[in-house]
Amino acid sequence: MKAFRLLLLPILFFISNDSFAQLIITTSKTPNHIHQKGTQVFLEAPTGFETAANFLGFQNPPTGSSIMVIQMSGPYDEITKGFTADAMKPKGMTLLNKEAIKINQYQGQLLSIKQFSPSHGYDFQKYTLILKLAPASTLMINGSFPESQKEVMAESIRKSILSVFIEKSLVLDPFASIDFTIGLSKSTFKHSVKSLSTGLLLEGPNNEV
Repeated sequence: MKAFRLLLLPILFFISNDSFAQLIITTSKTPNHIHQKGTQVFLEAPTGFETAANFLGFQNPPTGSSIMVIQMSGPYDEITKGFTADAMKPKGMTLLNKEAIKINQYQGQLLSIKQFSPSHGYDFQKYTLILKLAPASTLMINGSFPESQKEVMAESIRKSILSVFIEKSLVLDPFASIDFTIGLSKSTFKHSVKSLSTGLLLEGPNNEV
């Protein structure tokens, strides 16, 4: 029995140590970092990508690849609840890998996901970075590419996502990312920074939307 214990304990320690491994990255803002309007996010674009026309982030139309930035008001724990293998499977998504990550002072997760697109008729893969910015502020960056482009796109998209820099002192302007104006001077509604990408919510006096 004593011999069995001596063999078992080192194995258990190895598994426990590995399960708490964390990827730690330090980034700084460089001239190559591009500000994502309406957010506190700066990101480097992969070679061949351009600023997206219809969402925050970058796109590469010839390959069908994109990087989407979403800074939202919502607790990190609530948002990440749905990013488990069991929760994603009914939505047609397969969780390939998940690792704990810390970028500068922000804790989070980096996920690798595979999903079939009925509209395209083929599989996409994506890297999803989720960071806790504050108790009620969460950042999500999705880098997506057709599986057929994996050898060309995977590493450059992952590198772009992990280049993220958060300028915490930057005051959020929810109207910065939209190309129209909203007149609220005579309305009982007020804007609320609960936007997903370029979406915007308006709250009434009783918190109705």
